[in-house]
Amino acid sequence: MKGGGSRKQPPPWKPVSVPVQRSQHRKAVQAWRPTPVKVQRARHQAAVKAARTKAHKPRGLSPGSDVACCSAQALGTLFGWDWEQVLELYWRTASDPDAGVSILDTLSAAGVRGMSVGHLFSSQGPAIIGVALPEPHAVAVTPDGTWWSWGQPFNPAEWPELVIEEAWAVTCASG
Repeated sequence: MKGGGSRKQPPPWKPVSVPVQRSQHRKAVQAWRPTPVKVQRARHQAAVKAARTKAHKPRGLSPGSDVACCSAQALGTLFGWDWEQVLELYWRTASDPDAGVSILDTLSAAGVRGMSVGHLFSSQGPAIIGVALPEPHAVAVTPDGTWWSWGQPFNPAEWPELVIEEAWAVTCASG
């Protein structure tokens, strides 16, 4: 044996009578209590709420900017907006420069319909992807498949730790 240590041997097997086995089984069964349906429903609702909250977290990675508006910047990239339009959208949804805003709130404030997509490539057309980098971040994906972050092409292959947390296909704009 490696390391020179010895292994502790399990205790020898001893037969157990059927009445003792039945007694042990009854104790185990008696210890189990069914969970009331009300408790099951409450637990389910809490889990659903937690899942929804997690999916729509504020995104705010903003390198070189004083405002955490990457969701608005990603949408502005898709529609060719200038910086003033991006900031206007951000301030419709945010309370302070560091707050960040969820992708869903950004789409709603812009009057843009977005459709959550379960698989990134299930949609043809523009999309906004919520990713986890050092902070939650939003990137734009143009119809040709190019990823954009803060006006620069973004290569996800250069970020092996990148995790896609949500994806929104942008289906139309109101203006």
